[in-house]
Amino acid sequence: MRKEILNAVAEEARRKEDFYWRAGEALDLKASIILLVVTFLGTLSGQLLSLSDLPVAMKIVQLVAVLAVCASGVLTLCGLWPRTFATSGDPNEHLKYANELEKYYQGQPNAEDLVERDFEKARTDIVLSQIATNEPLATSKSRFNKLAFYALAVAILADLASLVWLAIWHVHL
Repeated sequence: MRKEILNAVAEEARRKEDFYWRAGEALDLKASIILLVVTFLGTLSGQLLSLSDLPVAMKIVQLVAVLAVCASGVLTLCGLWPRTFATSGDPNEHLKYANELEKYYQGQPNAEDLVERDFEKARTDIVLSQIATNEPLATSKSRFNKLAFYALAVAILADLASLVWLAIWHVHL
């Protein structure tokens, strides 16, 4: 395989590996924010449901809000559930492998090029393996966050409707 092609594949693979690693971190942060909103909305729904003279229609709206908050919380926890992302390993192991390659090719013409080629190929294989592991993990986290957001949107709308109703009900102009 030509050196330029191998280098291009290696660079693209490293960028993609970095993307999935960072995506996992960003998705965890977003999930944590969703949990904060879930806690707030759950508290709000609890307060609204504690009103003794709440009409049946508002109780139903709040039931929808509570179910949506619960769904969002469960989905968020699924997204936050610990997963093991693949990493590139110990740099000392990489150096050890490079030294082994140097010994293996010692004395051969263009040994340095052979060592570089084999090392880059091995590193690219490792990165591609990490991508194969990390891509589905990041995709799964993303899917759970997306569903949690949709459920959260339903809860927000239900709580907003309840607050508007409550404001109209209690304001006597």
